[in-house]
Amino acid sequence: SGAVGDSLTIKTSEATVVADDVLGTLNFQAPSEGSGTDSVLVGAAIKGVAEGTFAADSNATSLHFLSASSAAAGTDGGRMIFTSNGQLYVKDLDTGAGSSSQLILQSGDIDIAADDMLGSINFQAPDEGAGTDAVLVAAGIEAVSEGDFAADNNATKLSFKTGASETAAEKMSLSSAGLLT
Repeated sequence: SGAVGDSLTIKTSEATVVADDVLGTLNFQAPSEGSGTDSVLVGAAIKGVAEGTFAADSNATSLHFLSASSAAAGTDGGRMIFTSNGQLYVKDLDTGAGSSSQLILQSGDIDIAADDMLGSINFQAPDEGAGTDAVLVAAGIEAVSEGDFAADNNATKLSFKTGASETAAEKMSLSSAGLLT
């Protein structure tokens, strides 16, 4: 405990860290589940994995988030890897036909009205040294409701935004009826 809060350090005992060495793991597992078999395996894990050999000027590490479906975490569920250079990979580890990864952006709004945004993906260079327009959202994709959602309505358009010398604004949209504007 300190002025900035508590911390937990997981440290490898390796004298030399090379690519793919696991620096530490947090495992999530049910204790002695009575039904046995899959229920006693690690259900989820978070691992710190070296991306290359560590040196005085390199400690590149990825975080691996692993989940299980009906086996040990990381063998049949999902894997999400966040790399040292900010890349995010999502992989479905199920090798069955028709399996695929999904990225779901879900609104917490419980009363969707016309023009409510359900989710967005924005592209921005906030660290650009030139400032002003250079640090604004340069492009984006939004899902926007076309009316009040109801038991029989979830009409939504996709709004495609770009900017030239402004915050990105809608330049093209695809309506729920398939009309491209």
